[in-house]
Amino acid sequence: QDKTNFRKYIIEFEKDEEESFQLFIPAGAITDIFGNINDTLDYKFNTRPLDFYATISMEILGVKENSIVQILTEKDLVVQEKPIVSDTVLLFDYLAPFKYKLKLFYDSNGNGKWDTGNYKEMKQPERVFFYPYFPELLETKSNIDIENTWELYPETNANENRPKTKSTTTDD
Repeated sequence: QDKTNFRKYIIEFEKDEEESFQLFIPAGAITDIFGNINDTLDYKFNTRPLDFYATISMEILGVKENSIVQILTEKDLVVQEKPIVSDTVLLFDYLAPFKYKLKLFYDSNGNGKWDTGNYKEMKQPERVFFYPYFPELLETKSNIDIENTWELYPETNANENRPKTKSTTTDD
């Protein structure tokens, strides 16, 4: 059972590349909070080869307080999430070859989620940063490692309208 969502269960098991699996749950094995029982569930799925996946290594500079870093899809679905407390290098691995963006928000109250603030209490929302800079996305490809540096408070040149970033791509 997931510790943060009691209605969610995580099934962990050992798996290898390009292996086939079947998850079978017989009728009546699961009952929801309304007393409804499940029909028979039969799922078949395969693992992919390791060279299908991409990796993003992100050096994050300028972290001023406890933060959460998320890697998001184009539709803002969270793929991975990691807490940080200072400047660090994060590794996001086993990423399908898609376009992503990174989101960092200061977790000022330590609750592990972004808070919108409170108008009545005159409390500002927790600060948010995105990488790459809107509206661009970070594109990954199979068997490619991407190494980037993300400066939260970069120095900008008067002739440039975007902060400087360093990016390298390596093919394993």
